[in-house]
Amino acid sequence: MNDFQKFVESIEKYIENKSTDKLTTLFNQIKGLSCNDFRLYYFKAAYYNKTEEHLAKAKENIDKSLELVDRIEESAPGVENGVGLWYSYPDGNSYCLPLISIKQQLIEVYSTAGEIYAKLQDYKNSLSAYKKVQYYISFLKSDFENCKSVSLFSFRRYGKYSLADLKENKITVSPSKNMNDPFDSIINLWANEEHLAQKCKDKSHAKPYAKSFDYFRIRSFCYGNEDEVVKKSLMWSHYADEHKGFCIKYKLSSRFIKQEENEKFEHSYLKKINYTENPISIDTPTIDTTLAFATKSIEWSYENEVRLIDFNPNEPNDYLGIPLDKMSYIEAIYFGYRCKDDIINEVISIFNKNEHQPIFFKMKLDTRDVHHMQIVQL
Repeated sequence: MNDFQKFVESIEKYIENKSTDKLTTLFNQIKGLSCNDFRLYYFKAAYYNKTEEHLAKAKENIDKSLELVDRIEESAPGVENGVGLWYSYPDGNSYCLPLISIKQQLIEVYSTAGEIYAKLQDYKNSLSAYKKVQYYISFLKSDFENCKSVSLFSFRRYGKYSLADLKENKITVSPSKNMNDPFDSIINLWANEEHLAQKCKDKSHAKPYAKSFDYFRIRSFCYGNEDEVVKKSLMWSHYADEHKGFCIKYKLSSRFIKQEENEKFEHSYLKKINYTENPISIDTPTIDTTLAFATKSIEWSYENEVRLIDFNPNEPNDYLGIPLDKMSYIEAIYFGYRCKDDIINEVISIFNKNEHQPIFFKMKLDTRDVHHMQIVQL
């Protein structure tokens, strides 16, 4: 029996072990083993990470684990189909020991790496590890998973930033801390360094872990048919400079709905906001992406909001422009009731030579009901 097979047998016993110190038992079984599976060195690192005097050995083993993760496809016999540890018996039969998903395994590896590097005052490598934790932990199923495209509305005030998006054919995303409501996302309160330091037994990794959340950026849209969305006076008042701005209707392709894994550790997807009447506590010990970025109080439900949640660990700036791909474009622009003619003409002129010409509308007073507006094509 080779070392990999011995490791698999030890993991099988580890899974069945119900004791509180089963990691020590596993370590005593695998400490002398050597094979090309990242999980072997992860478990060794996790054991050594329990005590300060063994941090050097913890780093040695987590470094080896991450080295094998980087070439996971060729080195680890157990990552076929994303789960399980595979090996073959001498008689030719194969055996698979089921494990948690490969993404969850990588989350645990990078979380442990972040802790170890932080304890060793290696902020750069700790932050790098925690960025990858965020990447894997935020893979969620888009609410538009089965759609080839989706139409969404964005209310904007007139200004250089909204014009830049139109001129440069992009959608700008920014951190949730820049939203108009300071309580908009629980992540703003939960993932700050001071709060995390209070929650962590070892405060050294609070700073890099908190920083890793800064690479999430969002953009808010409204979802629904034209009448449901564009005629909502509150949306114009709150987000379009009291009816002096405009509303953009985007047709977004599958590129914005779901992204596959990539070597840059970047992805983005669309998520409907979950509105709740239940209290949300920042004392929760862990947090997932839906709770962090896509959960709001029921009092905001009239917005029918959809968020583009983007994670990009390679861009340090708060604001990031995502170019529209060839299958994404602006379908229509609605100008507010108070929008001035010179603004309307300026916006329309941007699209004079565009392949996709938006349809332009102006919001007008509905004389039959002064509490409602009409949508009039220009």
